[in-house]
Amino acid sequence: MTTPMWIVCANAGDSRAVYSRSSHRAVPLSYDHKPNDEDEERRIREAGGYVSGGRVEGDLAVSRGLGGRLGAPLGVRPNGSRGGGGGGKNAVSGGDGDGDDVPMLRPSEQKVSPVPDIIIQNRDPDEDEFIVIACDGIWDVQTNQECVKMVADIFAEGERDLGLVCEEVLDLCLKKGSKDNMTGAVIKFPKQTIGKGGGVLA
Repeated sequence: MTTPMWIVCANAGDSRAVYSRSSHRAVPLSYDHKPNDEDEERRIREAGGYVSGGRVEGDLAVSRGLGGRLGAPLGVRPNGSRGGGGGGKNAVSGGDGDGDDVPMLRPSEQKVSPVPDIIIQNRDPDEDEFIVIACDGIWDVQTNQECVKMVADIFAEGERDLGLVCEEVLDLCLKKGSKDNMTGAVIKFPKQTIGKGGGVLA
């Protein structure tokens, strides 16, 4: 969320947000919630779980998130029901207090917690350039700073269409060898200038 004074980012999982500020300096707006992170692994173990191969109980690659559960892909339940009653034929499994949740533990103490980290970053119209929000398929092949430079270079080429900026980022990440799914979004602030070239299609 952006306001005139603040950028507020809440994340649970391994999608990442990065803020480009003042001459394309990358500022992280989120934390990657990986099971082998020291604090995340401690919570998993205290909830009765374990980490194997960098995954929660050898299964789930993230230690926080919404929806889904250990041992079962996120999807439609055959009977269309949800734990606790209600739910239609397209109800989604997980995230409803069943499965691997430990009843006596708070959400923040579960093996896979839905509780986000929240970062509040002050804004400065003279320094705000853009924000990149993307899933781990993009970050697997580049650092925060490399991604910010990539986006800045695309703007410098004259690209104004943010959809095409995102497509170009995905194409470049494929060329870098990303094998994971990729989704990304770019939020441009007025401070970010656009070059005089013809953009990515020129």
